[in-house]
Amino acid sequence: MSKNKITLNTAEEWTTKWRGEGRDFLAKNKLNAFLIPAEDLMEVLKELKVEKGQKYVRAYLGLTEDNTAKLAIVGTEEATDAKGNTYYKDLLPKKEDGIGVEGEGIYDLTSPCPPDCDPTSPLV
Repeated sequence: MSKNKITLNTAEEWTTKWRGEGRDFLAKNKLNAFLIPAEDLMEVLKELKVEKGQKYVRAYLGLTEDNTAKLAIVGTEEATDAKGNTYYKDLLPKKEDGIGVEGEGIYDLTSPCPPDCDPTSPLV
């Protein structure tokens, strides 16, 4: 199990803060990219092996209490709404499950760049 799973409550706090303060954060800070541990990315992809149809992950922007930019990454499953339209539903743990059981985790896989940048990259 990944050491970087977070609770649904934490993800909700981060994404809510981003929606409220994200524009100001971007205006004040240089944010070029996120460094993502391969081990954790493999964990979220492993959860999708049991899903049918197209396999996608969704990344939500978040902002921690100490104003560190984060991505909260979740697996998705194909679903159909009442009108017959296909969409991809987030695989989320129940709040009472803490970090979730296998197949429904939220991963805090990231550290922002800067400071975790490649100083030799032309992309920074």
